[in-house]
This record gives sequence, C-alpha cells and structure tokens, in this order.
Amino acid sequence: MPDFWQISMGGFRRLSVCLGCCGDFLRDAAAIRARRRGIDVRIIADRTTPIERKSGLAPLAEAGVPMWIDRSVRIAHSKSMVIDGKVTLTGSMNWTGGAARNSENLNLVGSPTVAVAYAGHWHQRLALSSPYSGREDWCHSREPVGVKSESWPR
Repeated sequence: MPDFWQISMGGFRRLSVCLGCCGDFLRDAAAIRARRRGIDVRIIADRTTPIERKSGLAPLAEAGVPMWIDRSVRIAHSKSMVIDGKVTLTGSMNWTGGAARNSENLNLVGSPTVAVAYAGHWHQRLALSSPYSGREDWCHSREPVGVKSESWPR
C-alpha cells in the first residue's frame, strides 16, 4: 500500500487524487492530516463511493477536503495521485490495506511530463464530476449521467 502516512508528512503543496473508492482509515486519516497542514488535497471518487455506509467521505468532508463524484461513467476506476505537478503515483492497486495482500502494481513516476498528462486526465474527470455535499444526496439517484438504464446493474 502507498505510504500515505509519509505522503501526508512530506513537504508537498498539492495532491490531486482520483480513486475508485474511499474508506481506508489509514489513507483517509493521512489525507485529513495533510489538509490540516495546509496541503491542497483534492479527491475525485467513483459514483458508488457515497452509497457505501463506511465510504470514508464524511470525515474527509468534515476536514474540508474538496471532493467530487465522477458519475458520468459506469465505473471510475482510475487510481492516481499527482503530487505538486511533478510526481505521479498510479497503478492497478486499490489504495486500501486489503489490496496490499493482492498481486498488484503501483508506480511512482518522477516525471513532470507524466504528471502533466495525469493532471490533464484529473481535470477532464473533474469537468464531468459533481461536488460531493453529503451522502444523503447521492444515495437516492444511483444512475450515472448519460448511461442508459438497461446498461446499469441494479
């Protein structure tokens, strides 16, 4: 699992994160600590994330972490973090403690060129996402925008 404790303690200024899910206590706690230290933490999560009871979004929202929900696609499965526009963390690994026991890949790429490409993707997803305001607002409308009902699992 990425060392989110170390990332939250690092000398970074901005973390732009795309996640398929939230709810991992250690990761979310690290994001909250980073936000409290003045780091610009921004998260885009999958549209199913707010529906899960222990999604982890409430503590992040209470800490002032700006979050958006990507509901324009069936699954927003991106897992990436752009750090200060210079470094990118990406791969198949879900950023949870349980995923650390799987066969996954996680890549730390120290390239501003790669970071610009991933930041561009982050901003494209942001343009199609809605601000997260609270779990109750998301649990009523489960269909993603622009996806036909018959393609949506019930």
